[in-house]
Amino acid sequence: MKRLLIHIGYPKAASTTLQNSVFLPLHRDNRINFLGRAYESQYYGAADTKKEYKNWLTSFIMAEPLFDVPEKDINDIQNLSDDKINLLSEGAFTLWEIHESEYNVAERIKNYFIDGLNLDQVEILIILRCQTTLIMSDYVQRHRKIKEKSFSQYLKKKIGSETPGYFKVFSSLELVKKYAELFGSERVHLILFEDLVNDRECFNASLAKVLGVETAVIEQCSLDKRLNKTEIVKGANVPKKQDKSLFRVQLRELLMKKLYFDAKILRHKVPVIKEEEKQLIFETFKEGNRKLAEEFCLDKEKMRDYGYFD
Repeated sequence: MKRLLIHIGYPKAASTTLQNSVFLPLHRDNRINFLGRAYESQYYGAADTKKEYKNWLTSFIMAEPLFDVPEKDINDIQNLSDDKINLLSEGAFTLWEIHESEYNVAERIKNYFIDGLNLDQVEILIILRCQTTLIMSDYVQRHRKIKEKSFSQYLKKKIGSETPGYFKVFSSLELVKKYAELFGSERVHLILFEDLVNDRECFNASLAKVLGVETAVIEQCSLDKRLNKTEIVKGANVPKKQDKSLFRVQLRELLMKKLYFDAKILRHKVPVIKEEEKQLIFETFKEGNRKLAEEFCLDKEKMRDYGYFD
């Protein structure tokens, strides 16, 4: 029986690191069948290019292509193995929740893989991260695309909003419950991001169990080299992607090209999270996190230590 594991890449929860430092190396070592993606390693599964892969992805998530590229049947991206776990890892599954007020991506995944391809062994992997660090980190990464340039304004607009859009994915309980409703609780695997930093032995063992490999195999992967990590310069977060319209960024690039000047001081910065902002996030999500731990049999003591609830 073919087993498909879909990693719902939560934002800023080591998705890029896992894709490039774990999933792709295991695929090349013939231990799993990785369907894509690992953009940083120029790996797109059965697709030839990043655009081609994205077009396939949007064919069932958004029902429309992103780019005008020659059509190619890459349904062989489902060239599923019978003896190894088949893995699809995709951060866009959370990002595309921005378009509607209700959770809908899980339904579309089910329609495509279970109803459309008649797969009966589909499981879900989600790496959870505490919202008090997750939301700020995500805000910094997407800063140039967010209207509210003050983090406090962003929180006040989104928390309690009737149209939270993408912000709703930070309610881990509701997101996980949606996938459990459609795929079954026993097929939804949850791992804490914080274990990657604080309890690597537990993280490795949990991930190995889900992937069906030995723990020693995960231990050999380069998880210490965190990709896409937010840089902090002089007490401020520095967005990885800068707003090209900013004069200061253009000046920085000019100085770097012409004067070989280390112009990090001119890079756009987002102030680190304030205690009152952190407390607002904590109070908003703590009860949901507590219910999540109870309903899905997670380690309550560990989650309490990691700041999910008190």
